[in-house]
Formats: sequence, C-alpha cells, structure tokens
Amino acid sequence: MQEPNLELLELKSTLQGSFLLFCQFFYKHLHQRDFILSNPLGRESHFVTCARALTKCARLEDMKLILNLPPGHGKSTLLVMWVA
Repeated sequence: MQEPNLELLELKSTLQGSFLLFCQFFYKHLHQRDFILSNPLGRESHFVTCARALTKCARLEDMKLILNLPPGHGKSTLLVMWVA
C-alpha cells in the first residue's frame, strides 16, 4: 500500500478550505496566467466579497444570491469554479 503524498494532501485540504485559493490555483492551471485580485483603497476586492457570499450559499446560510457586477468582472469565472 502506498503512503499518501503529504504535500498533495495538504494542498487538497487548503483548497477545500478556501474558495478564493481554489479559484486562484485552478485559474492559473486553466488559463496559464495568474488570477489577479484587485486591491481597491478603503474596501475589499469584489472577488473576496463574491467568494464570501458564494461560501455562505454553499453552507446554506443564505438561500438566495444576486451577483450584480458589470461585464468582465469575473462573475462567470467565479461561478464556474464554484460549481467545480
């Protein structure tokens, strides 16, 4: 019987624990470029806000969610990753 790869298990645990890290990791593998988080002054990135809202939906803390963002701001990308 093979011993489990500890690095792989640690990565799996980290990615299962953070939706945003999951998106950053797999976006790079799918598109061969970094998943860049915006860093606006005085507020958090819209990616962080959306990831937090989607996580609440996954935990059934919220039953309804509307993502109201302009075109090209990553709604489809986040939702494709969320379904994965």
